[in-house]
Amino acid sequence: MSAYISLLNITEQGVQNAKETVNRARAAARAAQAAGGRYIGVWWTLGPYDAVVVFEAPDDETATRFLLGAYGMAGNVRTMTMRAFSEEEMARIVQGLPLTPVDERRPPSTMSARTHWALAYLHGGERAGNSSFLA
Repeated sequence: MSAYISLLNITEQGVQNAKETVNRARAAARAAQAAGGRYIGVWWTLGPYDAVVVFEAPDDETATRFLLGAYGMAGNVRTMTMRAFSEEEMARIVQGLPLTPVDERRPPSTMSARTHWALAYLHGGERAGNSSFLA
């Protein structure tokens, strides 16, 4: 299953019903299971987001349906959700990358050393190669 991380902000309505927040989280866990997913947990946080929810779903459509049903339609929170990749998934992703970075495969520069020095000087670099646009 795919993993998802949702950052939640409590709305005015959610603040007015703050005493029910734990019960709403328990209901969301049941909703995730009913949708074919798995609710890993919720953490209430300090800072720019009021809570973080981590869950798994078989696909993006199921995840979206769960979020809309468990959170969006109730109006107590607004969510920002990110697809998260496990170590195994990331290993498969990077396995298909080229052996060298794209920038290293471009043809070598045909500029002379004098031109490099002049461009670096004009752009505030102390010596050739320090100018970010030359990299």
